[in-house]
Amino acid sequence: MSKTKKNIFIIICFVMCMIPSVCMLFAGSEETIGNEKTVPTPSLTNDDGSLNTNILSDAGNYFEHHYAFRPQLITADAKVQSGIFNVSNTDTVVTGTDGWLYYSSTLNDYLGADTLTEHGMWNLAHNISLLQNYAEEQGAKFLFSVPPNKNSLYGENMPYYYGIAVSDEHNRDSLSDALEKQGVRYSDLFGLFESGTETLYLKEDSHWNNRGAALASDALLSAVGKNHDSFFESPASRTKSHDGDLRAMIYPAEKQPEYDYTYETGQSYEYIANARTLGEEVSAEDFLVLSENPDASGRLLMYRDSFANTLIPFLSGEFSFCAYSKAVPGNMAADIKEYRPDYVMIEKAERNIRDFVTAPCLIPAPEAEITEIQDNMREVVPLSFASEPCLADTSYIAVSGTLRDEDAGTGTRIFLEVETEGGRRLYEAFNTLADGNNNGFLLYLDRSLPADPEDGYLEQQEVKLYASNG
Repeated sequence: MSKTKKNIFIIICFVMCMIPSVCMLFAGSEETIGNEKTVPTPSLTNDDGSLNTNILSDAGNYFEHHYAFRPQLITADAKVQSGIFNVSNTDTVVTGTDGWLYYSSTLNDYLGADTLTEHGMWNLAHNISLLQNYAEEQGAKFLFSVPPNKNSLYGENMPYYYGIAVSDEHNRDSLSDALEKQGVRYSDLFGLFESGTETLYLKEDSHWNNRGAALASDALLSAVGKNHDSFFESPASRTKSHDGDLRAMIYPAEKQPEYDYTYETGQSYEYIANARTLGEEVSAEDFLVLSENPDASGRLLMYRDSFANTLIPFLSGEFSFCAYSKAVPGNMAADIKEYRPDYVMIEKAERNIRDFVTAPCLIPAPEAEITEIQDNMREVVPLSFASEPCLADTSYIAVSGTLRDEDAGTGTRIFLEVETEGGRRLYEAFNTLADGNNNGFLLYLDRSLPADPEDGYLEQQEVKLYASNG
């Protein structure tokens, strides 16, 4: 190749590389892709008027999310990589065979990697049992459910290079048994979906289709004793109406709806505007969704994730009032006080069940009688201890820490004894995953409870910790 041709080639490449930058001036992309958050325009100053020393990194981040023709270029790149090499161009999406897409955050569950130990699973079930006890003490029926990851049910289209499992043990294998041993009311959606032959998840989305949501809704309502006509057996129309969340991540410039089902349930309900909607139109995607139906009975509080977006239209018609919260951790104490539910449900996707050993719902630590556990109780000294006002609700103190391996294990309950105006009292802790092990503990104590709180704190020398295997 002559020198002139080489120079022309270099110039062409340079011009092509400059197009996204130059065209930002009049055709910058304002479209967010997938679960991205809007990146603001960089500023030379901070809110307090001081110089923004991160201006260069902010500008780079802004360009990365706003360069011209961004959706089109990402889509073109994804087409090449998935079509020729059968791989994804984004870390959040796994490209499967026959057009199937999977959420990459489910890979650990699929491969049996980083699975909870027996101790960790016991902690998870124990924490949920404490939430159940609290809900029932407030007069509500409780139910826990776990929507399966898509590749747990339909993994035959996963790429071949994920065919070698790290372990044959998965969290879902031990979950049901652990919950049963702790007496948790659990709706087993794994068994429900595995027992059918119909594909009830979407090819280009990480969730079930509306027919799957109908089946799950039937199961949840039946589990809490709510009589209703079967949604799953109701007539439904099938149309190309759903835009997959995974497709939006990998092919943002190419809208191509896939088939989904539409149900006419005949149920009447209305969404209620709340402070979080700020006057905007309410939808099932919102962080907090409230609904009412004067023709139904019972009040529902549900802690949920995105799987419940399609449960909401089914469930809302069956209760006089519903509150659906995506908060992690959910403030169960405040929500029960405000919404006065007859039913409390927790729906948590398989990929997120660790939340219950890292950020369980906020409830006041249950008080225990020393006489109930004194035969098996032993005083322990924690490896670490912290006490601070709870960020989720400053009316509580969050007390946390870790125990030594010899003081904790599968089946170990942890208690904290604290001096109050009424004398010394004993409270049970959540068992948590902390500092890389399962020996953590966490309690939420009413800020006014300690006899002499120092700015809302408790010093380690003011309390006693006990472990019990009884």
